[in-house]
Amino acid sequence: MSRSVRRLQDLALLANWTRAERAGGIDPRIPHPGINFNRGRATTVGAYVSGFTERAQKDELPALLEIAGFTDSDDHFVLLDYGCGLGRLGYAFTERFDHDERRRYIGYEIEPDAVAFLRSAYAGYSNVSILSDQLRLSDSYIEIQQPDKTSTGGIAAESVHLAARLDEPVNLVFSHSVFTHMYREPILHVLKEMRAVIATDGLCVNTWLLVDEEAASNLASGRADRKLPFAGDGFRTYDEENPLACTAYDIEVARSLYNAAGHEIADIRFGSWSGRKPRQDFTYQDVVISRAKG
Repeated sequence: MSRSVRRLQDLALLANWTRAERAGGIDPRIPHPGINFNRGRATTVGAYVSGFTERAQKDELPALLEIAGFTDSDDHFVLLDYGCGLGRLGYAFTERFDHDERRRYIGYEIEPDAVAFLRSAYAGYSNVSILSDQLRLSDSYIEIQQPDKTSTGGIAAESVHLAARLDEPVNLVFSHSVFTHMYREPILHVLKEMRAVIATDGLCVNTWLLVDEEAASNLASGRADRKLPFAGDGFRTYDEENPLACTAYDIEVARSLYNAAGHEIADIRFGSWSGRKPRQDFTYQDVVISRAKG
């Protein structure tokens, strides 16, 4: 698609959004297209809203609840969405559970515009909490690419601490496409933090791009959905200047990180990104399910 066509699509969506907003027809949990960099090619508000909400509602949240063994008879359930972005999963969660105090959603996000949006959008939900930190520039693959970002403030990714900010254990910790943009040491730290907040019978579900023998073969033959010609510390990437744009880790490196962080891997369900037949269909990435070691 040419830039001019994409620009016309964006202008059409923004014009339609403005009209719908003036008419009072926008759910406050739907982010403005201007802050949603994954908005797709929608030109109508309906198509944009569907693109933002449907997959999380129909596929992602149901799959996660099934993995967690959640049933409607459970007395209490807490979900931590690490790297929650603009709240796709938060939208699905509140659509399903509304304001039910027995079901809590905790989102963690570092992007300031997303955090401001989420805290406004879910201000009326007492069962939703949004946590945040400002990360240093070198640990944010998105901000690295923004030349107007000159701040050197913020903490290192391996300095994020979660446990002290949570008042109860978490039944399910989830991260989607987070470890696909991080270096090895910060991942180890985050996995340790996740272990610290998981309930005794809780689970951790993280998506990765994992390179095992089959994925390596598919990458070499062009059957994978991307090319990863450059090597990093335990991972492959397509951007030598900004490696965090995509980090596809050797599967044994990933296993070692879980072990060092005190996790026991219960299952690995491969996605379709590497050109293989997937074992799950709620994400194209690979899914690692783990629990805290006893």
